[in-house]
Amino acid sequence: MASDIRAVLARVQELEAQQAAPLFYAAFGSSGAALPQYSASTEEGVIFNVLSVARNEGFKGSGLDRLIELGWVVRPVFRSPTPPAQDRKPLDTRPVVSDDELEKAFAGTNFGGADHRNELHVAVLKKASGYHCGHTITTIMRELRLIGASNLPTKKGRKLISLAYHSLMVGGP
Repeated sequence: MASDIRAVLARVQELEAQQAAPLFYAAFGSSGAALPQYSASTEEGVIFNVLSVARNEGFKGSGLDRLIELGWVVRPVFRSPTPPAQDRKPLDTRPVVSDDELEKAFAGTNFGGADHRNELHVAVLKKASGYHCGHTITTIMRELRLIGASNLPTKKGRKLISLAYHSLMVGGP
């Protein structure tokens, strides 16, 4: 647990180091929307831009007074860090459904050039989500005991989903 916390803190420090200097500053309206016409390289520059427009409108106070009156704030804008490349490949699902079982189940069907294993992954996930699948793939899932009579995934079907979509799940399989 402590090592996990240390790893997270190290990652946060790494991201903060990448974002040390803002790209620019911008005024943000009360709704949180950026107002790019007031952007500048410094906070003072943004306040000056706000004051310049306010003076043209007849405003007599300071730039900060105008920001407060409008409910605006000045915030730094940082470059978004490039997210690390994620391995989106599924784990091997052959322990759940072997190549021989898959070949026998899909024998005589016409799924074109589709990857039968991937078709099976998607179909079991659709059943788990309450969606309809075609008759042929539903029959194959029943023969492989991936779904039960209620059309919901069995323990074997849930294991297949877990392996196939581990990279999308929090905490993995």
